[in-house]
Amino acid sequence: MPEFMNGAKKAIEVISHLMSKGDYAAMENFVEPVVVASIKDSLKGTSLRDQQELAVDIPDIMVSFPHSIETLFRTEDAEVQRRIDILVVCHVLKGWGLTKESTEVVVELRDSEEMKRKVQFVNYQFSRTYVEAKESSWLVTGVHHFKPNVEE
Repeated sequence: MPEFMNGAKKAIEVISHLMSKGDYAAMENFVEPVVVASIKDSLKGTSLRDQQELAVDIPDIMVSFPHSIETLFRTEDAEVQRRIDILVVCHVLKGWGLTKESTEVVVELRDSEEMKRKVQFVNYQFSRTYVEAKESSWLVTGVHHFKPNVEE
């Protein structure tokens, strides 16, 4: 699982940076097309600042964990397919990579408005279908970024 989580965090970093730049075409090789279309649609009308804040850097991930793991089996024409779905949750604090060694900075930020702007939660669904004698790779089938405590 550590190897998967390292790869998942790298994928989250890459995809979130592409989202922050509006580069949807570059996502199409590793994000399900319907998800790319949904991301594109949901970001219409979003301010440039809000869109840029979607970018996640690995050092800024405070906590990450696989929230749920599902395995689905299907047999079709004597071919066995197995699909694995893993939902990865990350708690992100912009600048965490720079401040995590200084606990006083974190305590100082805890109740500040700046902290509220810098925190976000991201949930990414990863899926992979295994079919006998066929290569497959992970595909992102769900992307959700949100910020808590933001009143506008």
